[in-house]
Amino acid sequence: MNKRAYGALGEDHAVEFLARKGYIIIERNYRTVGGEIDVIARDGETLVFVEVKVVGAYDLTELGRIIGRRKKNRIRETARWWLKENDADGRPARFDVVAVLPDGREPRHIEDAF
Repeated sequence: MNKRAYGALGEDHAVEFLARKGYIIIERNYRTVGGEIDVIARDGETLVFVEVKVVGAYDLTELGRIIGRRKKNRIRETARWWLKENDADGRPARFDVVAVLPDGREPRHIEDAF
């Protein structure tokens, strides 16, 4: 399985996980010239921009640092574009990370990760 297919499978698991938690999935793989957001969802009235990572068990101790500063900045900027395009400026929003484990264990969800 190539890296892209592996990532898509991880995103599928993350979306299923979030839906089970009651999140409403709005969009997947939103892209601009500057970046991509894996999943955009709603948790109550809060918009949630989700970065999905497929990780090994060894990465679980480093979840807080799994997304680098440059990547965070690209995600934030891409989220600003989405908010403008969807007349959602001013709505409460946050950035979450869902770490999907390849062995099928429950994903790890970090709310308000950055």
